Amino acid sequence: GDGYRIWGAYHSGIPVRQAASSVVLDRVAALCSLVIMIALQLPWLLELLPGQVRSGLSVAILAAGLVAGLLALVVWKSKDKINRSRTGRFILDCARDATGVLLHFKTSSAIFVLTLISYFVMTLSVYVLSQGMKLEISFGHLSLLIPLVILVSVAPVSIGGWGVRETAMVVAL
Repeated sequence: GDGYRIWGAYHSGIPVRQAASSVVLDRVAALCSLVIMIALQLPWLLELLPGQVRSGLSVAILAAGLVAGLLALVVWKSKDKINRSRTGRFILDCARDATGVLLHFKTSSAIFVLTLISYFVMTLSVYVLSQGMKLEISFGHLSLLIPLVILVSVAPVSIGGWGVRETAMVVAL
């Protein structure tokens, strides 16, 4: 998927570095939209969970936010060291491009709205399939669970992501 997109962009006249950066930026923008959407739904999502799981998840979310913030600070403080390597320069270029796009209100709003639409369509598809299979699950519950399934399937836990999405879907349902 991503490799083909880079190759196609390169054959359209875009330099490889910019093509790769655009694919990385697309992934980062989609991930940011997904995290924002899950964060906005968190109060309702936590109501679905038992007490112990709810408190454990709350601590895990706070810890993940703290780790992400500390990681951002470490990267920011050591950007001169990172800039010395070719890979580091690429990462910093992607970060600069992402900052430029995501901090531009019109562009980031469009990305967020399109992401919401795509998740709505995906949730609607799962809902229609679940109704066809006579499963008793509401569209509201699915709209809380499907973004989490997508988030879990983004994690590079297995080769090519095989099995992660399916397992997350079984656990969520």
